[in-house]
Amino acid sequence: MVPPTTMAAPHRSMLVGSGWHAPLFRSEAGSFAEIQDVIHPRVVIVAGIPDISESSLIDRLLYPFCKSNERPSAELVASWFNKNHPEVDQTVMVRVHRLGFVEDNTTKLLEREVGALLHNQGRLIDLEKPDLTLMIHPCGPATEPMHPESESVNEHGWVWGIVDQEGQGGGPFASRAATDRAYFRPVSLDPRLARTMVNLTRFLGKPPEQIFDPFCGTGGILIEAAISGIRVYGSDLDARMVEGTRQNLEQIKADSSLYELFTHDATQLEGLWTKMESSAFVFDPPYGRNSWSDGEGMNLVQRTVQSCQSICIGCFVILLPISPDIADLVRAGKTIQALDGENEMFSRFLDEQNLRIDVAHPIHVHRSLARLLLRLQPN
Repeated sequence: MVPPTTMAAPHRSMLVGSGWHAPLFRSEAGSFAEIQDVIHPRVVIVAGIPDISESSLIDRLLYPFCKSNERPSAELVASWFNKNHPEVDQTVMVRVHRLGFVEDNTTKLLEREVGALLHNQGRLIDLEKPDLTLMIHPCGPATEPMHPESESVNEHGWVWGIVDQEGQGGGPFASRAATDRAYFRPVSLDPRLARTMVNLTRFLGKPPEQIFDPFCGTGGILIEAAISGIRVYGSDLDARMVEGTRQNLEQIKADSSLYELFTHDATQLEGLWTKMESSAFVFDPPYGRNSWSDGEGMNLVQRTVQSCQSICIGCFVILLPISPDIADLVRAGKTIQALDGENEMFSRFLDEQNLRIDVAHPIHVHRSLARLLLRLQPN
C-alpha cells in the first residue's frame, strides 16, 4: 500500500464541494482562498482556513486532513485521528460519504471499523451531536455529469479529515425559491446560482464594498448579496420589476440601509451614480438567445459595461444565453472563439473595454439552451 500523505500544515485546509457543477465549485473555492492543489473535481487544498459560511457550492472544510491514493485501513485512519486529536474528552462521530462512483462495496464497513476502534481506545462516540466529526471521502468519477469537466483532474483516491466548517447546503437556497417570492416572474434566477455569481466577486474571501445589478429583474442577485451583508445598488428599465424587487427585499427583511433601487436605463448609469471604489457588477441581461446571436444582445452588454466602467473599474460576473453546441469549445478553453462567430465581435468588445475572461462555465438549461457564466476582470 502506498503510504498516505498527511497534510496537517497550519496554513492549509481542504474544501469539499457540490457535485452539481464541480468546475464552478472550484471557481467559487478560488474566490474564498488560494487553491494550492486540485486532487479531485470536488476536492481542493487551499491556503489558510477560510470562512465558508457564505459559500453556495462548498459543502465542508476539513482541517486537519489527509489523503491517499488507495483505500486506507481502519487502523491507519484511527491512528491519524488520535495523533491529530489526542484529547479524549470530546465526543466523536465517523462518517463515510462517497464523492462520485467508487467501485468499493465496503466503504460503510470502514465507517463502522474506525468507529469501533476509536470506541475501544476510549473515545466517546456520539452519533447525534458530536463534538468532532471524522469525515472520510472515497473519491471517484462522476456518473453522467450534467456539467462535464473542462480540465484533467484526478478522479480517484481517498481523503479524510476533521470537519471544521459545514457549508450551507441547498436548504437555505430552497427556502428562498423564486416561486415563493412576493413578486415572481418565470425568468427569475435560481437563488443558489445567484449567490455563486455574487461570490465570484470575492478576492480571497473578501467581498467588494458594493455590487451593482443594472438588470435587477425580480432581485435575485440583490437578495443574495444583501443577505451576505454586501451593499447593493439595483436598477431596471421596467418600473414593475423595480417595485417587485423592493417587495422581495422587504419580504426577506433585508436591512434597508444595504440597498438602493432605481428605474433607469442600464446603458446610462453615469447619470445615476457617481464614481465608487471597490465595486463589482453582477447581472443577467434580459434578452433571448436570438437577440444575442444577431448582435443586439452583444450591443446591449457592451454599452452596459461601458456605463458601469464610468462608475468603477471592477470585475463583472455575467450570464449569457448560448447554444449547447458551443459548450464544448468553452470547456476546452476556447471561450472567445465560441462567442466571436465570424465577426470577432466579442474579441473587439474585450479589447475596447480592456477586459479579460478569467472564469467561463457553461450551465445546462435544456437540450436547446445553455447559459454561459463569465467573470471578466480588468487588465
